[in-house]
Amino acid sequence: MNWLALIPVVAQLISFAEKLFTGSGKGELKKSVVLGAAEAVVSGMTAVSTGGQKDTWTAIAPQVSTIIDGVVAVANATGWVDIADDNFDNMKNGG
Repeated sequence: MNWLALIPVVAQLISFAEKLFTGSGKGELKKSVVLGAAEAVVSGMTAVSTGGQKDTWTAIAPQVSTIIDGVVAVANATGWVDIADDNFDNMKNGG
């Protein structure tokens, strides 16, 4: 199972959530947003994939929450929250 393919997507979603929902005490809201978006990505990829790729996305689906928790643990341990800064700023500015 190649769940590593989901890590960059999850990392960007986490960074967006950190930017959108600032302040303490919003961890559950942030995870809910990231989980919903990540599950939508996995569901979409599963729907359009075939063969081995479909099998991979199907196998990843139940692990999405665990993958998010792992990426958040690394982010919290390292102080990282800025992966998507440029993308977020471009989105805010209409780009």
